[in-house]
Amino acid sequence: MWPGTFAPTPAHRFFRLLHEHKKLKRCFTQNIDSLEAAAGLPREMVVAAHGNFDAAHVVGTGEAVDIDELKAAILEGEESVRALCEREGGLVKPAITFFGEALPARFGECARADFADCRLLLIFGTSLKVQPFASLVQRCPPATPRMLINRERVGEDAGLDFDREGSSDGAFLGDCDVGAQSLAELLGWDLSVYAAPRTDLARADPDADAAADVDDHLARRLESMELASISSNRWTSAAEAHSEGAADAHDQAVRQHVYERLLEGGMAPAEARSFADSMPQQLIDMQDHPSFSAGRQ
Repeated sequence: MWPGTFAPTPAHRFFRLLHEHKKLKRCFTQNIDSLEAAAGLPREMVVAAHGNFDAAHVVGTGEAVDIDELKAAILEGEESVRALCEREGGLVKPAITFFGEALPARFGECARADFADCRLLLIFGTSLKVQPFASLVQRCPPATPRMLINRERVGEDAGLDFDREGSSDGAFLGDCDVGAQSLAELLGWDLSVYAAPRTDLARADPDADAAADVDDHLARRLESMELASISSNRWTSAAEAHSEGAADAHDQAVRQHVYERLLEGGMAPAEARSFADSMPQQLIDMQDHPSFSAGRQ
């Protein structure tokens, strides 16, 4: 669960470019994996609604604890964790919000200030079902353009209106990384300049070489893909059409092959299965990629 297993995605790198081009007001996220910071986005530019692993504190007192000390204690084992808690005078945990706990005060503070000045809202990869986060889409000034980048059409019960003539709401139906790449290309930006060096990936991910190869291959595929058009009243998908029977068998074979490769690399079975099962369809569709050749036999 501790950050470091996975590298930032092209979508995370896009957020960093938005910031460096002075186009980003703030990045609000429900994720706790700290991949925004890993991509190079300054911590003050991120509002983690459910907290993350950027900080730690003592439960009850809120006293700050060095997050690196907590990480080292957890990796060393239970005895080290107990010693740390005794030294700090209470249970130490990362600054993540558990069920039933109040959201960080910074969430409300930044939401009030930032959304009043929002000129464009980009909504990446979300069901827009969890409150109060989902209500953020309603905080923009009237007529503010709102763009959903998501695999499914969501948010209409939260106030998004994609069908009304003249609506300023639009959508890209497809994978977040593909949407980020499409936006970057329209802006003339190169997401690859912030891709993690392979040596960094090797320390973080047991299957680093295969992951980096897949990322390179995805970049090449994106150059020739006809991406979904971005339009307020036009809905298209970035995924290719498949015949159901053959596609399902192929998808299962690819996921199983990736799962087995991750196991060979030392990843825990549960984590490997979760990773394989959540692979984007764009990666599954890469039938000519050598990493997937055994899965197609």
